[in-house]
Amino acid sequence: MAITSVSLAHPMDGKMHKEWCEQNWEKCKVYMLEKIKLREKYLPKEKECVEKAASFKDMKPCMMDVKEQKRREHYEIRKKMLMEAKPKP
Repeated sequence: MAITSVSLAHPMDGKMHKEWCEQNWEKCKVYMLEKIKLREKYLPKEKECVEKAASFKDMKPCMMDVKEQKRREHYEIRKKMLMEAKPKP
């Protein structure tokens, strides 16, 4: 069961992603730039978590929240890319 959920979570492995990017560079470039923007968007929030925390224990919940938000946005970007990468019947 765990293998199934992993394969569903990552339906495009590295080789498939590379091939898709080679064949669809403009779409791939848009996807990669969106990922970079997402990282840039969350870096200040992560920095704020670290700077405001009095201890590692104080920082951890803040970082978990930020990383969860980032993960959700990344999932949406990836989902959009995978829909475009899906072979047309």
